[in-house]
Amino acid sequence: MRICAINEIEQEHLNEVISEMKIMGEPTIRAYYTGEQYIAIEGSHRLAACSLLGMTPNVIEINEDTEIMEHDVEDLPTPATGRDFMEYLGNTTPWYYDFNQIKGKGTEGENNGRQF
Repeated sequence: MRICAINEIEQEHLNEVISEMKIMGEPTIRAYYTGEQYIAIEGSHRLAACSLLGMTPNVIEINEDTEIMEHDVEDLPTPATGRDFMEYLGNTTPWYYDFNQIKGKGTEGENNGRQF
């Protein structure tokens, strides 16, 4: 499964995240599922670190109506919804990571019936 990241990776921060993940293990990120791929609303560095360390992130899926209080998009107001987030990004998801299996933690907000 593909997870798209929204921010460019800064090497110094990536190195810090890798060090933390070696101790703490696989991270959890929140992501919007488009029907074909996930778009992470946070955790670009955690995704890159997972890829480099051979880990798979745990995903909390958000939907269009989920209110997002924290995210990694500087120009998007807070709170925002999953719909706001996807409209803001449009088709711009230049960084992505492929993982064999996504480990789901369920959904945030309303249950949309997706199985992990």
